[in-house]
Amino acid sequence: MSTSAQPAMRELGKTTGSTLERFGRNQRRAALVAPKAGWPKGVQRFRDWREFESWQRNRRTD
Repeated sequence: MSTSAQPAMRELGKTTGSTLERFGRNQRRAALVAPKAGWPKGVQRFRDWREFESWQRNRRTD
């Protein structure tokens, strides 16, 4: 059994920018890929839980 001097994993790319810059870049990319994903801003009001659940179901399937 021989031991090799090669590392166990190769480095494919380097991350550039701070954590906050990378987060912003990922958020912008996600907004381009799925612009309707997430929840709308503001307050949502519903008459009962059934109406809320159907609204949630419709948001997920759009």
